[in-house]
Amino acid sequence: MAFSEAVSMFSWAAYEAVSLVWMELAMFGVAALVYLAFMDIPFWRPKKKIGSGQDQKPSKSAAQDTYRRWQQVKNGDGELKGGLYAAVTSMRELGKSSSQIEQELRTALGGEASQKFLPDLEQLPTDMIRDDAIDVLPMALHLLEDFGRPADPATYASLMAAQLRRRDYDGVAAIATKLTDESLTPKILAILATAAAHRKQLEEVLSHLSRLPSAGEGSRCALPASGAAQILALANHEQRADEVKAELQRIGAQIKGARGGGQWSVDVQRSMSSMKSFARNKDLSSATEVFEKLKHSGVSMKPQLYNCYLDACVQCGSAKSSIALFEEMKQLGYVDVVSYNTMLKAYLASNRMEEARALVKEMSARGFPANKVTYNELLNAKVASRDRQGMWAIVDEMLAAGLKVNLITCSI
Repeated sequence: MAFSEAVSMFSWAAYEAVSLVWMELAMFGVAALVYLAFMDIPFWRPKKKIGSGQDQKPSKSAAQDTYRRWQQVKNGDGELKGGLYAAVTSMRELGKSSSQIEQELRTALGGEASQKFLPDLEQLPTDMIRDDAIDVLPMALHLLEDFGRPADPATYASLMAAQLRRRDYDGVAAIATKLTDESLTPKILAILATAAAHRKQLEEVLSHLSRLPSAGEGSRCALPASGAAQILALANHEQRADEVKAELQRIGAQIKGARGGGQWSVDVQRSMSSMKSFARNKDLSSATEVFEKLKHSGVSMKPQLYNCYLDACVQCGSAKSSIALFEEMKQLGYVDVVSYNTMLKAYLASNRMEEARALVKEMSARGFPANKVTYNELLNAKVASRDRQGMWAIVDEMLAAGLKVNLITCSI
């Protein structure tokens, strides 16, 4: 009896405890619901379906709508929100090629709404660069040229930098052929030098580097350390590291692992920079003075210094000085492919074709086979004289030597 009463009392106590807990939980739940309702948290609202009905149009459908509207606007009917940028973007999303887009824009720019679209055309390259739409950017630049509103060098530099990032080295060279010498900024020259290094064209690299300002001329070096490293790697492969390193030091490029450079490097930078500057101004006497001063200063004279002075003689049009220096270089064993190509340029500039051909034969006999620069110089002379038969003969000779025609050859 006592046991049964104890069990009954225990059961009742348990029931009371569970009731109290349940009541507390219920009160907590009600409080939570009231809180959510007052805070306007839409926990009971159904979620809208995304991507169905008219709540959200697929991007392709929006592009089709924009393109249909573009067809009306380009014929002079109303306005298109976003202008040419919206039209080009919609056509790209619909998979149209760059040539198809160009044809669409030409139709519009040649129609009734041309004046309305021209300001948009000037802004288009900037918009395409922002979107990294490099595939249509050359087309936009071409249109600007055709309609008398060429883009500024900064726009071309942005395009070439994007092509360099994408490893489109041939594309960089192709864009350069559309630019004048005056529009080649230090940034563009640095990009061209880097792209040429990736294409294994050391002569082209040196040509671009020679036009960059020296470090002491108050300008920051436009060539990044990665570009300098690529150029130096190519120079090491072609066993011309000293010459290239001197040029990189002249422009103030950061060379990984470089330490000081010694007295020779300092003098080379200053002297080569001075001689090139005098050569541009056709001041051969001053260039000669710098060269002679170096020869008597005790500095170790290396082939690149002689090549620099030889180029100054050629640029200044002094055939006598060029030939005399070239003979001295042969006696010293300082001649190389650069020396021969420089002299070849001098002979061709003065229309001394027989001597030019003899020089090429001598060059090969001395173990310096003609390279692309050699053939490009010969080809340029044939083009200038309008000798079509001779021009194709040079191309055939170039191909027979195992050299491929490059973009520079095609642009001559």
